[in-house]
Order: sequence, then structure tokens, then C-alpha cells
Amino acid sequence: MSPWPYPRLIAHRAGGYLAPENTLAGIWFAKSLGFTAVEIDVRFTRDDVAVLQHDARVDRNTNGTGSIAELGWEELSGLDAGAWRGEAFRGEPLTRLPDAAALLRSLQMHAHVEVKRVPGRHRECGASAARQVARSWEGARERPLIISFSADALAAARESEPLLGRGWIVESPWEGDLAPLDGLDAVSLHLEHGLITPAVVREVHARGCRLLAWTVNDVDRAEELLAEGVDGIVTDNLRQFAKRFPELL
Repeated sequence: MSPWPYPRLIAHRAGGYLAPENTLAGIWFAKSLGFTAVEIDVRFTRDDVAVLQHDARVDRNTNGTGSIAELGWEELSGLDAGAWRGEAFRGEPLTRLPDAAALLRSLQMHAHVEVKRVPGRHRECGASAARQVARSWEGARERPLIISFSADALAAARESEPLLGRGWIVESPWEGDLAPLDGLDAVSLHLEHGLITPAVVREVHARGCRLLAWTVNDVDRAEELLAEGVDGIVTDNLRQFAKRFPELL
């Protein structure tokens, strides 16, 4: 396998349980605990602005309501995306991808950029995300890994920016089919951790790919996965994992 440039411990949605997810505050918080890699989610607004947001709607983690795809950046930029995590984060805004890139680069942190699935727009979103990642990290020594559940999004990302690494995300139910890795020329498989066995680890490695586990919040389970040979762990449990696995940061 080719050398793997990414740290083995990754902060889920940047802030995990402890800071507003997918925000600059979340990135700063992860950094304060020693993390050097974060996973962030990207969606596109009505006016094609790449925004860090996991959900299709803003209702859960902001003081607003509505679908990202149906709102413009001007409407979204004034929302509070921090207060739901506590008064210390009140007023934290939603984050655009280029702003997150600028901070991550200044902090010398790595990123896994997940392209979220949008019905009917998988390829469009994959291509657009890849272009924006390539532009925002132009000249960087290590550029982000583009990851997605959507094979179509990853295929479009490959066509748009073939030099960016790609990772395929899989959740249960899953029958163990690894063929899409070859078709996408993917460098990594990101499996829901309950699907991982030693045999799966061996088979993925035999294909020349890395295997990452998500989302692992129990330290004992993380120990098992590391013993089985996984190449990375995504966690929400930032403080406890940073304390237990400092060598993986």
C-alpha cells in the first residue's frame, strides 16, 4: 500500500460531542485537545455555496429552520450554530468550506471531507465539492480525502479532480461487496465499526486500500479495532480518546 498521510484518530464533525459540529469553533476545540485531523460534512446552498453541515436541514443545530438546498448563504450566514452546545459557543455561525480550509491549513490539520447525499444531485455535488476542495487547498502538501456514501458522487469527484484521494463510506446493512473500491480507484473504505472483522480488514488491505472505522466512542471497542489492524478511527468522544490514544493524534 502507498504511504498513508493522515493521522489515525479523526474528530467526527470536527467538534464531536463537546463543541458545535462542523464549525470553526469545533475545529479549534479539536486542535486544543491535540487532534490533527477532522472529518467535516459538506452541503450546498441554493446559490451553490459549500457549507459545513451534516443534516439536510438546519433545524437541529441552529436557531433557524429550513433546508440547506433551498436557502441562500445570505439567509444562512446569520444563524446561530453554537448555542445548542452551550453558552460558551453562542453566536458561532455556520461555516463555509473555504473558511474551514483556511483555518485547517493555518493549524496544519488534515481533513476528511464528506460529500453528503442529495437526491438527484449526487454527481453534481461530488464534482463541485472536489473542485472547491482542490481550489481551497491549492499548493498544500497534503490535501483532504474526499469521502461519501455515494459512489456516483465519488465518481464525479474523480472525473473533476482525479488527484484527490477518495474514500467510500459504508453502513449496515452491507453484504461485504468491495468491488466499488476498484471502480472508484478509492484509497480507503470507511465502515460502520460494527461491520468490521479481522477478515474484512485483511481483504481490504489485500486490495491495497486502508480501512477506517466510524463512529467509535467506546475506548474498549477502539482497542479491539486497532488490534485488528484498522488504519483510522473516527470518534465523537474527543477528550477521552485524545487522552487514551495520544500516539494516534
